[in-house]
Order: sequence, then C-alpha cells, then structure tokens
Amino acid sequence: MKKASLVLFGLGVAILSYWYVLSEPRHLATLTQKLVTQDGTDDFGDPLPDKWVDVFEPGLDIYGGAAGSCMFVGGVLFLIARRRETV
Repeated sequence: MKKASLVLFGLGVAILSYWYVLSEPRHLATLTQKLVTQDGTDDFGDPLPDKWVDVFEPGLDIYGGAAGSCMFVGGVLFLIARRRETV
C-alpha cells in the first residue's frame, strides 16, 4: 500500500508540474471561450469585428482538483499502511 500511496503522490506532483511548466498559458480557471481578432475587411471596407470562439483550455481548477484528489487518496493509503505495520 505504501507503493501505491507514493505513486499517487508522484502523480499529483506530476499533474501540478505539468500545469506550471508545460501548460501555456497558465490559467487559474478553465477557459470555454476565447476572443479572436479577425484580419481583413468586410464588403464596405470596415475591419471585421472580433469573434468569440469556443475552446477548452483547462486551468488550475481542473488540474488542482485532480492533483489534490490523488494526493488525498495517497495520504489516506499511506496512513492505513502505517497503522497496519505498527499493529
């Protein structure tokens, strides 16, 4: 059980490291829409308006929840394993 708890701790650290190091840009909240500037002009010569595009860019609210859950379960498994070996 100790091995499983260490694996879960490592997974939690890996998830948070991925968000901090590799996720670009780092968002605190998950984005569902992004404002995109359109290049060009319409038929009358006016610039095209900005447009909202649906995207899914997970933020710390998702990564943190997943990492926290892994670390919590790992902590519970570690405590159970320690109590079993002392008895």
